[in-house]
Amino acid sequence: MKLNSMEARLVINRYQSNKRLCVSLEVKENGYWEPWSDITVNIPDCALCDEKVCAFIDTNNFPEALTFLAENELAYPTGIYAIGDWCSYPEYFFDMEKLTNA
Repeated sequence: MKLNSMEARLVINRYQSNKRLCVSLEVKENGYWEPWSDITVNIPDCALCDEKVCAFIDTNNFPEALTFLAENELAYPTGIYAIGDWCSYPEYFFDMEKLTNA
């Protein structure tokens, strides 16, 4: 998988506070995997379509996230938004098979 011209990989976890889906991105630099950005953001007080496969996308800190998800066909918008401290975050439904095999 690529992010711009860099080799990239996903890191899939769960947020400790509520076990919601947490997705981060790492890129390979100088032969080593380095953290690049969180793709998801944890907004605990907002309802999700399904906490196991849906998450809010961190468009504030990673504006390219929506393009990255669409280009790699990893997740799809649900039409739901959450208001955070800095912006409105779209909720996305993740294709867990593609996500874990990416």
